Amino acid sequence: MKNKDGFLLQAIAGGLFLLFTLLSSSAQAADTHSNPSFASQTQLNTAINPRDSHDDSWKFTVAPYLWALSMNGSVEVRGLRAPVNESFSDILSDLNWAGMVWLEADKGKWGGFLNLIYASISQGASDRYISAHVTTNFGLYSAGLSYEVYRACLCSGGCNQPGDSTLAIVPYIGARYTSNDVTLKINTPLGNIRRSNNQHWTDPMIGARFNFDLTKSWQLTFAGDVGGTNITSDYSYNVWGLIGFKPQTLLKSTTWYLGYRLLDQKYTKGASFNYFLWDMKMHGPVAGVAFTF
Repeated sequence: MKNKDGFLLQAIAGGLFLLFTLLSSSAQAADTHSNPSFASQTQLNTAINPRDSHDDSWKFTVAPYLWALSMNGSVEVRGLRAPVNESFSDILSDLNWAGMVWLEADKGKWGGFLNLIYASISQGASDRYISAHVTTNFGLYSAGLSYEVYRACLCSGGCNQPGDSTLAIVPYIGARYTSNDVTLKINTPLGNIRRSNNQHWTDPMIGARFNFDLTKSWQLTFAGDVGGTNITSDYSYNVWGLIGFKPQTLLKSTTWYLGYRLLDQKYTKGASFNYFLWDMKMHGPVAGVAFTF
């Protein structure tokens, strides 16, 4: 059943990528036939908007950010399960340290990205007789390749001025690597129990970004992807949206972002005493600044 689920997920992913490609080809063909000046309009857009040029020069982005996430789910290590229901304020009070950064390199329509997150969190819960303490050293590392399959002008009269609204569709494929070192301690009147497990797994993923350039200063980005190898016990889905502001006076190479992200992961491994479960929804606001050069 596991192989069947994995094949089904891969088939869905391949179908999504093919659909993005077909939509791009159809839309561009329709624009060419319905508007004879489409090619010249594209050249004009390239001339007035550097983001449409797709030249061969490299562009690099470094974006440190904060994901003020909350966690809801459960962790099970060797037969001991602990619920996790932590708000951002709870996590912040339990946080040992954390680091988050987005790295991207683009050349023409092609791009590559790395999204790196690492956090060390200690969490505890207790009632009258029993207390539980969970320490999680958590790493989440995503990498992928993207390709812009479609770009359109959103202005009714065509893009004639710098900063006119455009929409770009950018599918991407890649992988998400999760490292999860969990230590669970249970204190009871009859004694103390300690369990630890270091798990790591890699989910292939496929998704797309929708980039809206509203003006020279304002941008909107929506994105989502699915991943995993099994639709019942090893899967993930990730959605996020950002609004960006690029100053037009000082710091023109920077963009300030605010948004929201949701990542849902489920991973199981082993059986009986060696069983491990990570079933977690991570969600919350995102804030950061991107430096492009």
